[in-house]
Amino acid sequence: MTKQINIWSFIFSLCFVILFFMMPGTESILGLHPLYLLFFITIFTFILSLIGFLGIQNWKGAVRSIVSVVLTLGLIAILIFILFFGSL
Repeated sequence: MTKQINIWSFIFSLCFVILFFMMPGTESILGLHPLYLLFFITIFTFILSLIGFLGIQNWKGAVRSIVSVVLTLGLIAILIFILFFGSL
């Protein structure tokens, strides 16, 4: 189960980085800015990637977990800067 969480958190982190670059041209969804939605989903993915560390069985799983954590932390940092300190 944790191996699947590891794989899915990696896939989600890659998708959310790609989605981040597509977001600025979109309008609000249900009255919520899309970057706020991406921020909360990225936090959830970060938690999943931390849980995914339990499913490490070989070096590929370790690299996948580390890349997931680095991508989600980087995206969270950028989103915090944009949402709470102004827009770029």
